[in-house]
Amino acid sequence: MRKLHSAQRGFVMLTSMIFLMVLTMLAITAVRRATQEERFARSIREQNIAFQAAETALRYCQKNFELTNKGDVLPAGLDKLVGNIPVNQYSQGGDPSNPPPTLWSVRSNWATKGFRLPAGTVANLDAGQQPECMVEAWYKPLLTGNFSGGSSSGQGGGNLGSQYAYVFTARGQGTSNLSVIWLQVVLYIGAGN
Repeated sequence: MRKLHSAQRGFVMLTSMIFLMVLTMLAITAVRRATQEERFARSIREQNIAFQAAETALRYCQKNFELTNKGDVLPAGLDKLVGNIPVNQYSQGGDPSNPPPTLWSVRSNWATKGFRLPAGTVANLDAGQQPECMVEAWYKPLLTGNFSGGSSSGQGGGNLGSQYAYVFTARGQGTSNLSVIWLQVVLYIGAGN
């Protein structure tokens, strides 16, 4: 009888060790899942802050431009300031289609050609984290016709005039620099000449 009792003790110890390991694995999995969900929620919050910051910058620059300029085309010439926001003149030099401006796509241009919103414009962001905007003037020729060697009547395409546009680009980030949102809008002035 004694032999049977000692064999049962070993079995109970083995069973309780396996049960303890299973409970430990479940606890570790639950903690990892909670941590992962917390990271996911923080990431969504960061993206929302970045989006709101970029949208604030976009509206700030667009509003200042529209109030200062009253919807007119800026006079030709060098780069200008509209409400302390630089308006960068853009030229694609010789390209008849004059594609949209690309100054905004080079990060180093933001230091000299961009505008950082004043501190406190977006709550919860430090002065160095405030969103930025850039305005680029874009002269867009209005073209017509067949450019593949002429139209059926033997004449090539022509220029119908031009249209002025301003490209507003905004860059916003969350409370860390890991979430960055870029927004862009094009403001067309008039219907062409």
